[in-house]
Amino acid sequence: MALNFDDRSHENGFWINALIGAVAAFVLGFIPFSTVLGGVVAAYLQKGETRMENVKVGAAAGAIFFIPSLLGLFGFGFLGILTGDATGFIVLMLFGIILLVMAAIYTVGLCALGGFIAHAVWEDDFRKARTTASTGTTTETYDEAQY
Repeated sequence: MALNFDDRSHENGFWINALIGAVAAFVLGFIPFSTVLGGVVAAYLQKGETRMENVKVGAAAGAIFFIPSLLGLFGFGFLGILTGDATGFIVLMLFGIILLVMAAIYTVGLCALGGFIAHAVWEDDFRKARTTASTGTTTETYDEAQY
């Protein structure tokens, strides 16, 4: 399977585009709110028909980006076990769960926001790409009233 990054990139599939968005969010991690950019990338590649489809692919990119945070919860549990005290384990696990929920809201929520932003910015381009892909023509027209 070859990846497409042109007008037919929605043919890559929902999860491939979400994975690419998650990787973009990770690579751009040095930028504040890079998860929004990951959602934008995923939605741009998906070129969904509806706003909700683009929000979903952005949220899926955030969920994929969030997976390493789940490993952090196991690390907190391991640290709690090393203390040798049940109270330390419980406190560290509760602290870990609170951090995990905050990370989920941040990553999934902001990636979904990126999908929403991408749809709002490129809605006309998405419609043109779907029309071009369904008819098989590559002729682009300039509509004066559109701009």
